[in-house]
Amino acid sequence: MKFFGWWIDELARILEPFVGRASAPADFVLVQQGDRFVCMRGGRKGMTDVGVLGGGGTLDSDIRKKLKVQNVEVRLDPNVVLDKTLALPAAGQQYLDAILRHQIERLTPWAADHVAFDYVVGTSEPVAEGQVSIRLVATARETVTRALKTLAEAGIKPRAVGTATDAPDHVSPVDLQDETKTGRQSSLRRSVAVGLAATAAVILILGGFQTWEVYRLSAESEEVETAVEARRAVIAEAVARTTSSDEYRALAARKAAALPMVVLLEELSKTLPRDTFLTELDVEGSTLRINGTSSEAPALIQLLENADILADAQFGAPTTRNERGNGDSFQIVAKIDEPPTGQAPDGQAPDGQPPAGQGASPGADGE
Repeated sequence: MKFFGWWIDELARILEPFVGRASAPADFVLVQQGDRFVCMRGGRKGMTDVGVLGGGGTLDSDIRKKLKVQNVEVRLDPNVVLDKTLALPAAGQQYLDAILRHQIERLTPWAADHVAFDYVVGTSEPVAEGQVSIRLVATARETVTRALKTLAEAGIKPRAVGTATDAPDHVSPVDLQDETKTGRQSSLRRSVAVGLAATAAVILILGGFQTWEVYRLSAESEEVETAVEARRAVIAEAVARTTSSDEYRALAARKAAALPMVVLLEELSKTLPRDTFLTELDVEGSTLRINGTSSEAPALIQLLENADILADAQFGAPTTRNERGNGDSFQIVAKIDEPPTGQAPDGQAPDGQPPAGQGASPGADGE
């Protein structure tokens, strides 16, 4: 806990020179002139003199009441305030308060425990490279105490004590009140602590949300993988049951033993005469059924019987003469018979050579 406290104090100290004071101009500005204060009221047309407070001056009672409840700034007489510009190394900018407190007796005519001061970082004064311009405003602590006592007797508590050198229609860039500076530093430390706590909370929330998302996505991924594995097991079991069933083996055997359709069509095209035309071809297992027309219908039975892959050819229905009288309509049923193993349907060996015992056809040289 000490470390975090030290860290917050360091951050507040570093940020303090860069944190601006109240941005809204004061409702009233009390400009010190000797033992009295000229009261100026802010408005659309700028600052207006509305009377004098103290030193025998008269101030409207209504203004006095407003001074007790509205924002008031005090501007000390420039004759009792030291206002000077310094050039300090930019590297020590975050330690300006400590540097100025250490050198305050050398920079001002008052002792360190009797001086009230404040400073502004960065002014219009030119400085050498590597340095930063500092405006130092200081006065005797007794001067500030006396002014605040006079105002306290009238029930007025100013938010800042500056110098009349600064324009009254702008927020005072300095505040010579020790209590106000202490409160400002405490407020800054609280703001830093709250900011750090909020940042840590946001990081924790985002980290928790990210962790939850990773966990959720991992769980969903595992569920998907489990479901995929279950589907694969079901599919594998179904395939195993199918491939091991009698129906599947019978179907595979029939498929392996079935004659390719292209071979059957090629055999029919070679066997049937040119004037025979098929209108329908149906294969059911090993049974072939063909319909068509031919001028030589009775001769088709013998031709199909002589085919290498067909057997038991017979008419499935009586032949009928077609309307033109140039052919007969027929229906023939035959059995598909596979050729002997290792022999092509046309009687050729699988390598395309003539079967043993047959000579080659005469070549182009006439032998």
